[in-house]
Amino acid sequence: MNYAFFDELLTMNIRREFPLLKCPNSIFHGTIDPSVRYEDSKEFVERYSNGKSSLYTYENARHGFVGPKDDNGNSDITIKYRNHQDIFNKILKIVEV
Repeated sequence: MNYAFFDELLTMNIRREFPLLKCPNSIFHGTIDPSVRYEDSKEFVERYSNGKSSLYTYENARHGFVGPKDDNGNSDITIKYRNHQDIFNKILKIVEV
């Protein structure tokens, strides 16, 4: 993704546009994401998706699906790999249908 993508995101009214999605879609989100609020993803799925969205929750995962930081500011890399593998497997099941 580049800056043009993020600039365009700022011009969108996500709450208005999200319900216009005609196809099923999936949202993958960590519960302690400091960049994008987990509660926002829950709200979009529950209120704006017309029943076409699935929310996959990753407990104690930050942005990028890494785990919480330790006292030194580091995350356990195995949590990231496990979460990424789970996301990959879920996406494969979705596209196989």
